[in-house]
Amino acid sequence: MYKKRITKTKIAPNKPIKEQPEEKKEEIELLKYEIDVDQILLHQRNVFLTGEINEAKAHSINQKLLALSIIDKRPIAMWINSRGGSISDGFAIIDMMRGLSCPVFTFINGSAFSMGALISIAGHRRIITINSKWMIHDGFGGICDYFKKWKDRANHMKDLDRKITRHVKKYTNLTDEEIEYAKKGELWLKPTQCKKKGVVDLIARV
Repeated sequence: MYKKRITKTKIAPNKPIKEQPEEKKEEIELLKYEIDVDQILLHQRNVFLTGEINEAKAHSINQKLLALSIIDKRPIAMWINSRGGSISDGFAIIDMMRGLSCPVFTFINGSAFSMGALISIAGHRRIITINSKWMIHDGFGGICDYFKKWKDRANHMKDLDRKITRHVKKYTNLTDEEIEYAKKGELWLKPTQCKKKGVVDLIARV
């Protein structure tokens, strides 16, 4: 009679998990929480106009405005903290804002001076935060080296002056005297004054 031979199967012990280096752990943790803030805010229809207004800034802002208007027709929030810049580039932004198929709400958060102020009043709804300031003044036309060029530049500045005056009258309740005062110096307004003068529709008390 043969005895049934029983073979014992050896079970290999569990291999210990290799411990990750401390630097690798930190890198993995950072990747978990890394977010693209600009893209998140843009997807929520927020556009930020900060710093000097120039050709590059106008191009960037207008691209974002146009792209968001194509996606859907909900309002776009434009956050303004700018001391101004180029008049022509500023009006390029205003033309885009007013020509879109969706409204653009402007939020003054910090400074809206010079061209930044002119852009702020063109919003379909205008809001200013409680600690912000608004200011307009006369334009600057640069320096010309020949008398004929100076005359041409002077005529150009007169046209710009008339354009700015029409723009301010259209979107605010500022008087002729206040607008003239701004042309000879600087007209500074606090949030409560902005509301009273029709420069903004609402003061955000945060």
